[in-house]
Amino acid sequence: MSTKGESWGDVQPEGNWYRVLLEITDAISRAPSLPDAFQEFAPPLLDLTGGDLLCLSIYDPHRHLMLNHYWKKNQESGAFEGGPTEEAATGWAWKHQKPIVIPDTQQEHRFPGCVPILMNHGIRSYTVLPMSTHTPHFGAVGLGKNIPETLKGEDVELLSCVANIGALTQERDRAARAVEEQHSLVEISHELNSNLDLDKLLPTILSSLRRIGRYEQAVLSLLDDEGKNERLYGDAVEWESYPIEQSLSAQAIRTRKPAFFTADELQEMKAPLARALCKLGGRSVCSVALIA
Repeated sequence: MSTKGESWGDVQPEGNWYRVLLEITDAISRAPSLPDAFQEFAPPLLDLTGGDLLCLSIYDPHRHLMLNHYWKKNQESGAFEGGPTEEAATGWAWKHQKPIVIPDTQQEHRFPGCVPILMNHGIRSYTVLPMSTHTPHFGAVGLGKNIPETLKGEDVELLSCVANIGALTQERDRAARAVEEQHSLVEISHELNSNLDLDKLLPTILSSLRRIGRYEQAVLSLLDDEGKNERLYGDAVEWESYPIEQSLSAQAIRTRKPAFFTADELQEMKAPLARALCKLGGRSVCSVALIA
């Protein structure tokens, strides 16, 4: 922990590396998410290592993409567009579970999905380490510099500690989500066994789903007898009946496979539910077909 009156900026590069690592661990333990923690400790980490860009890349198994967040020394932050794992240095590190060093991005031709983006941000060298525990492989962390040089050994060691702590955090959060989901399934199963009245079942099912921490909205879509229209059940907006062609769940119903949509995809859709979720601040949606 920082002592009273001391800020991140007070920690100089020649300071106590172990003390800084404790600060990073504390930030990760307190933050609501891993990107939020990186947002907090990115400035001191970049100062200590002489880096200019820190990247957190998390693998999305549903879309087979690397989801990238970045923080720069000038306080700029944002997200790189997700791309195929084969075209990103972080994807290579995640897949092969090996570090990768790019001494000079101007001489690098293996990763067309990320090197041009790095160069647009002024990054000339880039080091990536996998973020994994013994079994689950969650993603990778990367550190870039505006000059073509490799990281020093102690900087790589510090970045490795960040990757390890990040992986343990992801594993902890995944276990917590599994407990929440199992609890909701038990509640839903209990209601199904004790009550077959649809009007009473739907509020209970939706309420159980909403109690899972990472979900802000839960909507149930039911087709009519002819399978041409769907009725939406949920809260916070006034749901109506819509033709299946205008349905957000049309793809999942048609393919009988889960469908995933990003915020950008939702904004481009004409489905009334997609527009409503965008207004409510929805950043992603997962639609799953109910198959008997």
